[in-house]
Amino acid sequence: MKFGLIRERKNPPDRRVVLSPEACRELLDQFEDLEIIVEPSPIRVFTDAEYEAQGIPVRDAMDECDVLLGVKEVPIDALIPNKKYFFFRTRSKSSLITAIY
Repeated sequence: MKFGLIRERKNPPDRRVVLSPEACRELLDQFEDLEIIVEPSPIRVFTDAEYEAQGIPVRDAMDECDVLLGVKEVPIDALIPNKKYFFFRTRSKSSLITAIY
């Protein structure tokens, strides 16, 4: 299954992300059939280069993904038809990966 980490598009801009580069790497190491693609973002708290350093591809290829993950809902004009979206809203600075397990 292929997951996409979408860039946040809602205003005001949000720098949070569902999975850190290290969390992506951990998941990929645990699940051999899992793929993760990160959509480029100039504002995300982790840089595109940090994901690439963990071997996570960064590209505009969200239409290739089965499931799209984000922090906030996507504006209607940015939705990709026939995709599953999951949003993870957090209140604290704690790691989201612990909330997923």
